[in-house]
Amino acid sequence: MKKHLLLLISIFSFLHQINAQEKTLFKAWAGKNLEYIKIDSDRVYFETAGNWQPARPYHLIGDTLRLYDRYFLSGDDFSKEHINNYDFLIRKQTANRLILIPLDSNSKHMSGGKRRLVYIDRKNVVDKNFVFKQLKFNVYGTSWNRLVNFSVFIDSAKKVMYTDRGESLPREYGMGKFDDDTYAEFIKIIKSSEIDKLKPDSQIVYDGDEYTLQVDYNQQSKQLKQDILPPITKELVNFLLQIKKKVKFSQVAPFVINLNPSSDL
Repeated sequence: MKKHLLLLISIFSFLHQINAQEKTLFKAWAGKNLEYIKIDSDRVYFETAGNWQPARPYHLIGDTLRLYDRYFLSGDDFSKEHINNYDFLIRKQTANRLILIPLDSNSKHMSGGKRRLVYIDRKNVVDKNFVFKQLKFNVYGTSWNRLVNFSVFIDSAKKVMYTDRGESLPREYGMGKFDDDTYAEFIKIIKSSEIDKLKPDSQIVYDGDEYTLQVDYNQQSKQLKQDILPPITKELVNFLLQIKKKVKFSQVAPFVINLNPSSDL
């Protein structure tokens, strides 16, 4: 009886440790050179700067994080399942810090040859020296028989403008202003988006939308125009795409948000 009790205690202790590991692991993590990884209950979203990867399923095997692909090939008449593994040693894991070591050729290639990947909790990434002036954003696409053409302008006076010239009619031209709380939310997000580290990227996604993000800050201007924006900007992009739900807008006469770095609007 005593042995059975000790065994049950050991099992519950082991399961508790696994559960605690998963709770601290399941979040978005960011590295100092725009490395990014987000781990949820069934997928890992992994990217190093300029090296976009599709989301992959994974297993936690002890202290190893194993991402994998499953696929079939026409060469064997799609009759045999093939699996590629990408193994990372979890060298260190706390509530705020994660260190991964690529263990095999697949994970090393995925990591861009980096010997180790050091992350902190995405929520704790902040540029304390960032001084915001204005932002312009546009997403444009014509794939899948639909038109997307959505632009946003925000400045430090809390003015917000948007145009929605997609396929839906009538076209929308909105003007509004952030309340203090929503503007504070926006500033918190943009300060955590590593704007100063962002660099243009030439990756092409066919049948995808094109994004333009222009930010004026600290007496300089930075513009990215590409199919895939760095994952560190995901929260910012989602905020901008939801802008109509965050601000009370008045519809006004048509105007254009000029995505020219030398233009205020």
